[in-house]
Amino acid sequence: MANLLIYIDRKWEYTVLDSIKYLDKKYNVSLYVETIKFKKFIINNYSIYIKNIFCIEEELSILKNKKNTFNNQKLKKLQLKLGSSISKIYVSDFLNSEIFSIGIKNIKEYNQKTFINYFIIEKILKKTKPDFIFLENTSGYFSKLLSILAKNNNIKIQILVFYELYFKDKFIFVDENERSLYLENYYKRKNYNYKVAKTFIENFKNSKDIFSPVETLAKINTKNNFLHIIKDIYKIKNFNLLKFKNYIKRIYLNKKLIKYKDLDAKKYGKYVVYFLSYQPEASSYGNSFYNYNQIEIIKYISMFLPSDIKLIVKEHKANTVDSLNNINKILLLKKNYPNIYIANFKIPSKDLIKKSLCTITLSGTVGIESIFLKKPVITIGNIFYNFYKNVSKINSFQELEKSIFSLYKKNFKFVGSNLKITNSILDSFFDGDIMTKTININNSKKISKSINKIVIFFKN
Repeated sequence: MANLLIYIDRKWEYTVLDSIKYLDKKYNVSLYVETIKFKKFIINNYSIYIKNIFCIEEELSILKNKKNTFNNQKLKKLQLKLGSSISKIYVSDFLNSEIFSIGIKNIKEYNQKTFINYFIIEKILKKTKPDFIFLENTSGYFSKLLSILAKNNNIKIQILVFYELYFKDKFIFVDENERSLYLENYYKRKNYNYKVAKTFIENFKNSKDIFSPVETLAKINTKNNFLHIIKDIYKIKNFNLLKFKNYIKRIYLNKKLIKYKDLDAKKYGKYVVYFLSYQPEASSYGNSFYNYNQIEIIKYISMFLPSDIKLIVKEHKANTVDSLNNINKILLLKKNYPNIYIANFKIPSKDLIKKSLCTITLSGTVGIESIFLKKPVITIGNIFYNFYKNVSKINSFQELEKSIFSLYKKNFKFVGSNLKITNSILDSFFDGDIMTKTININNSKKISKSINKIVIFFKN
């Protein structure tokens, strides 16, 4: 008998949720859901398959004042209800990426939801004592907090994140440290299919397909960006002046960014590429907690690169929709470090990788694309492919300098073949489309089998 706790957000209404019906009856399944409305939907449709349903919104609602702010007196009552010590606790604040102690008197309004999350999640863990917790990728930052709370309460759990991929009906599981033991397990085996890997790589090189789900979505969402802004002007109630100002700034700043047609220009010559990660999220704060200041990281990469090599920084689409701070900061940095260039987010990552010497990322899927294209990778955070020999996982700026120098001495050469790792990656995919919003019995059964498969793997 295994206890499963599954975190459900709005994206999963018709995918992972429906798969619960087809899970092995030996599992005790509990759900942690976002909203009361969604909780009612689950009770009406899936309650017979679920042991417990928890909803944070119910707890938050008792803390609200008429001005929709939190009340410390009500917070004390919640403390009594949940049975946790409030005088001094440790919570993980992902906006500052550090563990810090806070007391009831100095809780900042902005941090209160995180503070309350601590109590509620701790209560859920104590009640359900889960063997496995399943999270959706965009909720992956919870994994660090869950890991800390489980450890503090002597609860041994395996925290697994559903990691969606833009390959048809495929996804992977990664654990709370962004490592896929399943992938490593496949890589250690002796037999693998060269032919499948070779065909995949050739198709990948010649197609427009990309591995990154964010970049795929960006291609869809930016087609009508200007049209949406014009519509907002006419719909005064929806009009966002800051967005419009940023759009005008964007037009001006675009002139200073590398465009697709400029990639082959001689002035860029040899370069490494750093891919900005989205902030705040698990990849930047949870998995790269020792240093999440990406502007500082860019500065040090620029300093450590030999004089004949340039640094191209690819901006992250999700970071540029509402804020241009990163671009402005990097342009200011460029005044003192002229070997830095910024690539427009519209330039396909694959093309930047193909022409680069190596790629550097916190913990992005661009590292996988780099492996497919036989380019060495430097990672600054925890990610599931760190174990691979052509990936240098660094934990300090001293290690970053050594890694860059070591690759430079070897002419940034990719060591050996990439067929085994590619075949291992393809075989470690699980069946099921976790992003669809349409109920499909066959898809639900595929996901339930995948959950069962990963549980058996870790149980053995």
